[in-house]
This record gives sequence, structure tokens and C-alpha cells, in this order.
Amino acid sequence: MLVLLNSLSIANRCLMHAFSIDIIADLRLSLVQFSLLTGFAFTFFFALSGLAMGTLADRLNRPRLIAAGALVSSVIMAATGAVTNFSQMLAARTLSGIGESALSPAALGLLGDLFSRNRRALAIALFNLGLPIGVSAAYIAAGTYGATMGWRSCFSAIGVFGVLLALPILLFSDQRSKRHALSTDSKKSTANLLRETWRVLVGSPALSLAILGGVLALFAGGTLVLGQLWLVQERGFDKSHAQNIVGAMFLAGGIAGSLIGGMGGDYMQAKRRGGHLYFLAIVFAICAPFGFIYRFMDPSGVMFYVCMFIECMLLTVGYAPLFAFIQSVTPSHVRSTMIAFALLCTSLLGNSLGNLFVGYLAEAFISANVREPITSATLIGTIPFVLTIPCFYLAARAAQHGQTAPSAFSGADRSI
Repeated sequence: MLVLLNSLSIANRCLMHAFSIDIIADLRLSLVQFSLLTGFAFTFFFALSGLAMGTLADRLNRPRLIAAGALVSSVIMAATGAVTNFSQMLAARTLSGIGESALSPAALGLLGDLFSRNRRALAIALFNLGLPIGVSAAYIAAGTYGATMGWRSCFSAIGVFGVLLALPILLFSDQRSKRHALSTDSKKSTANLLRETWRVLVGSPALSLAILGGVLALFAGGTLVLGQLWLVQERGFDKSHAQNIVGAMFLAGGIAGSLIGGMGGDYMQAKRRGGHLYFLAIVFAICAPFGFIYRFMDPSGVMFYVCMFIECMLLTVGYAPLFAFIQSVTPSHVRSTMIAFALLCTSLLGNSLGNLFVGYLAEAFISANVREPITSATLIGTIPFVLTIPCFYLAARAAQHGQTAPSAFSGADRSI
């Protein structure tokens, strides 16, 4: 059920990308306005409200919190089909971001309680399958039904489905609830939870470096927001073909990345302390160059699609090892709050800024009559993929040498 909800949440966000050409034309948007809608407008409120949702998830019934957020975002999703201009779409994306922000902190907190340190990355990877499934579903729906239904009807239909999916979650129980209600942790204020979360963060160089690596990876991933436009405008793809190929490739690459990240991260963690992060350093060192090579490949050749697959894999491979590590060094009573803080950083400073950066850069290159403006903007924007390597390596070294300070706080895993 969590995978389905995550898939729906991701599809909600990615329908904007999948219908980018139609929405830009219908609402008469500039590239900067579109980048704001897909990045900053959604992510800013998603990230900030996510921090509040994280503190609530550390105190309240988590399934009901998830259901409430899903209901809000689904109703807004259904109403998005009626917007007629940039301002209305901006309001819809903002409210949708607030609703969706409840899912990840609460769901990852649940998984952290249910699975041990050496199995946690795989559990998170399975939850994160919602990312490639949701992205591919959005693109394939756009390519298959977009011409007949239009983008407005697709938004409304998925919103109605989300309401039907969220309602049964209200009946689920939280196994933590009874014992948690008796503890002092459930009675702590939001301010106290945030202070304790901050103490854990500043006391752990490994945790700070790991989150910085996640921010850099999401920034580079955010610059791929114009991927469909790039295929159509600068590589000669038909719009429907571009939608379908992006959807299919992200499904295959995204699932592969999630599972490789989960299994590989847990395998490395079982072998050595800091293994989750060593694994990420190795993966990005091997795969990051393909994100640059891809832009110069002949789109009619096999290597073009191999590089596209690897780039899609990079977008999901880091999620499970990163959040498994974060949970391992965070006390259980502030785990959802720390997850929300990490999501705030990676979403707002990473993905959102990446979206905005590539939109501004592409428009600047268009004004300067650069031959392939989207290609040039994306090449610059993906440089942070390379910068993740020293971040994850140094974080792993710090974790290996015990620079995570778990002993000062109850509930953190002792062996990381």
C-alpha cells in the first residue's frame, strides 16, 4: 500500500513534466515559469511543511497522517484539471506539495521501526519503487492517453483514484502507538524535537556530509527537468515517442537503481561500517561520466539508450542507502523529523534549485543564440553528480571512524 501511495504521489509531480509541451502551450508559460511550477513552487512548500509533518509523525498515528496528506493532495490533483493560468497552477502546486509532504517522513519512520540496520536499505528501496513506477506511469499515460483525453482529464482521473486509495489507510493502526503514547517522547513539543534533531546533526560530521551528497545528487537530477523538451527540440524525437521512451526508460532504470541501491548498500554495510555511503561513492564514480557522454551520443545508436538508462538509474540508486544511513545514526524518537529535514535539504536546495537553475540557464542560452541551449544548460547542471563522490566517500570515512555521535542519544543504532 505504501508503494502504491508513493507511486501516486510521484505520478502527481511528474505529470507536469510528462505534459510539459502541452501545459506550456496551453497556459502560455515561459521556461522559467514552468521550472518554478515543477520545482520551487511545489518543492518549497513540500519541504517546509514536510519538516512539520516529520515532527507530527514522531508523535501521532503515522498511517492516519499519511492518509490525511494523500487525501489533500489527491483532491488538489483532481482540481488541477480546471486551472487556466500560471497563478492558478501555482496555487494548486503549492497546496499539492503540502499534502504530499506527509508521506515520506511517516512511511520511512515506519520502515525504520520494522527493519534492522542491515535490511533497512532494501526495505526503503522497495518503498522507493514508487519513484520509477510513478514517473513511468505519468509519461506512459501522457503518451498513450494524452492525445485523446488531454492533460486536464489525466490530472483529474489520477486525483479521483488517489482519494479512493487514501480512504482505507485511515483504518490502519500504528504498532508504535500504544507504547509511544506512554513515553515522554510523544509529549515533546515541536521545538524540542527540532532542537534534538539539530543536536544530532551538528554532532555527526558523517551525517552532515551524507546529506550534502544527497543535495548535490538531487541538484544534478533536478536539472533533467527539461529532458523531454531536449529530446523533442534538440534530438528530433516525436512528442508521443519521447513521452513513451522516457517513461519506459525511467521504469527500467529507476527500478534497477532502487534495487541495486537497496541490495548493494545493505551488502556493503554488512561488510564494513559506513558501507551504505562507500557504496554510493563507488556507484557515482562509475556512473556519473555517462550523464555527460549521453548528451553527445547519436540518438539513433544503442549507446544513447544505454546512457539514458544509466542516467535514470542514477536518479534512484542513492535514495535507499542514504536514508538507511540517516536512520541508523538517528534516535528513533526524532527519526521522522531527521528524515523530513534531509528531505527538506535535498528537495529545496537540491531538486528545486536544480530545476530553477537549468530553466534560467536554458533561457539565457536561448537569448544568447547558443546552438543547443538545453544541452549546454544540462551539461553544466549535471556537474554536481561528480561532486557527490568526495562527499559520500568522506562521510563513509567519518562513519567508519565513529564520527556519528550516536552514543549521546538513545535509540540510534550502535553499529553503523
